[in-house]
Amino acid sequence: MTTYWVDQYLAIKARLHEVLEQLNDSEGDPLFKAVYFGKKAEPKEFPACVYWALTVRPTVTTTQSSRYPIRFRVAVISQDQHPDTGHIDAVTRLGVIGKAIVDDRQFGHLVHTSEIDEIDPEVERRQVRTRHEAAVILRFENYMLPM
Repeated sequence: MTTYWVDQYLAIKARLHEVLEQLNDSEGDPLFKAVYFGKKAEPKEFPACVYWALTVRPTVTTTQSSRYPIRFRVAVISQDQHPDTGHIDAVTRLGVIGKAIVDDRQFGHLVHTSEIDEIDPEVERRQVRTRHEAAVILRFENYMLPM
């Protein structure tokens, strides 16, 4: 049996993957060579994007509805290994993701709102040790009636 939040989560995850794969840089080239799902992903092609789901913490908003914030952490791994230009590359790519979220707050009419919860310009515990990584936490929310 499926619940509202499960359907919502799967639809948002699929849409997020699609959006990340379709993003382009300022020259019109794909923003990432590869997009991976899951904390345990081991990127092999760069620049890369790795995203995973975070805890869903429902909140009762009224006696008739609840809020289901579905969050994803999206990490960008730079192609450039240089200390300065690699960092700039990762942050710039992260900015493209942020703009895509801000430009489509309803995320393809899947949610009432989408927001950037956190921006981490330099990730401390990186997926790939030899490259720069920046990350963002995205939050997607719907107000739903109980089943």
